[in-house]
Amino acid sequence: MEKDVKGFCEFEKDNDMFSRKYLGIPYWQYIRFAVCEGIFSPSIENKETIQKSKSKIKAVKDVIAEIKQARVSTKKLKTVGIREFICFKTTKGHDRFYDYWKMPEEIDYLNIRCNNDPTCISRNEINILEPYLKANISFLTKKKLHIIKRDAKEYEFLQSTVEKLTDKYGKCPTADYLEGLILRYSEYKKFYTPFWEKLFDSLQCKAFMVVWYYQVPMMIAYQIAKQRGIQIIELQHGVINNHEEYWFEDQRGVNNFTPDYFLAFGKQHIEWTKMLPSTLCLSVGYPFQDYMKSNLENIVTDERTIIIYPETNKDFETLIDNFVNLIVEKNYRILMKLHPLQTDHYEVYYPILAKNRNIQVITDQSKGIYYWLKLGKHHIMANTTVGHEALVFPHTNICIATNVNHEQMQPLLDWGFARGFNNVDELLHLIDDPLSSKSTMDRSNLWEDSGKKNIELFLSTMKHLKWPGVENREKIISAMNKIEE
Repeated sequence: MEKDVKGFCEFEKDNDMFSRKYLGIPYWQYIRFAVCEGIFSPSIENKETIQKSKSKIKAVKDVIAEIKQARVSTKKLKTVGIREFICFKTTKGHDRFYDYWKMPEEIDYLNIRCNNDPTCISRNEINILEPYLKANISFLTKKKLHIIKRDAKEYEFLQSTVEKLTDKYGKCPTADYLEGLILRYSEYKKFYTPFWEKLFDSLQCKAFMVVWYYQVPMMIAYQIAKQRGIQIIELQHGVINNHEEYWFEDQRGVNNFTPDYFLAFGKQHIEWTKMLPSTLCLSVGYPFQDYMKSNLENIVTDERTIIIYPETNKDFETLIDNFVNLIVEKNYRILMKLHPLQTDHYEVYYPILAKNRNIQVITDQSKGIYYWLKLGKHHIMANTTVGHEALVFPHTNICIATNVNHEQMQPLLDWGFARGFNNVDELLHLIDDPLSSKSTMDRSNLWEDSGKKNIELFLSTMKHLKWPGVENREKIISAMNKIEE
């Protein structure tokens, strides 16, 4: 089923979901992603299947590893002293959001790994595993002893919500599943709240930077930061707009915390994101993209390579399947680039294309999306935001399926940077007669230049002004201009 984000968010608004509380705790921001995902993709069922197949021995080993990591981190946190700024990192090893610019020397900062997966954390890194472990141990103990306190009235509301969503979309995660998420979240909130309060106070933290806010620890950190006047700076991590349930603007502001500063890839992204006036959005660019663009100059584009970015849509799969069986006779190489979260059990997401032996499925994520965008001449997609990133390379022949939902890619059609197809014959024509290269295209509206310099300038300005709130937006922008001069 195609994701109906607008309809889903209208349902949230009509039913006042963000005001709902379970035992006095607002919960909808936490579970809404699981609800939306469960309705519009098979990933919830897929994850449950994978989790059930996980061995008990493996689970015990994971817990032991986590306990070791938590002990080391807890000891380190007691010795770091005062730090005015925190960088919350997620990616293990090279981090495309933090490693391609330098922290200004005048800022006394601390890196904290905000993963809950011990395999993503090196032994010498400070992490936030301790409250995560305590919350899970508490939850599992209460569950085993049957002493979990429940909210019967709110459970009835969950049941009615599930029924409404099922009537509207055909399926929805069960009320029992959602209640389980809420109960676990209650434990996370119980243990993470004092953890963040103590950490922020001991460090005398003035601001922090984060990439992904929609994970439980960071949601709670946002709440505590708002209470203490700590400035929240969020780096844009993907092409985000009203087609993603994380960012639909009508839902913000009520038990759905947002950053004070949002550092966007470009002006167009700010317009699409439509943050509340309480967030200062700045167009700074994407340093990693700038690096990759220059670093891939020696990669030669293959004119006979076609890369498919699949959709969980039967009509899309059927059209592309038929197309592949014809185009392969013309000696083209056909690749299918998967989303990083879909590399396991991709046949569940794409049952038709997964069976086509003429397609080489790319599960290796080590080379990154920009490598494949540079390597392939032809790129076939529908409603993925990869098309916006493809504009970085002027050689790309972007082909958009217009027989299915393609709203996210419509701007590329409007701007003349891509062409659409409605059937196999039209797609064959687009490959035979590719779009002319636009080496002089203006990409700055989507992708601001000089990302490294812009981020460093912003942070230097914030430090110089002693980490001001967004009510001083004119002063901040003026100071940035003066420092740059």
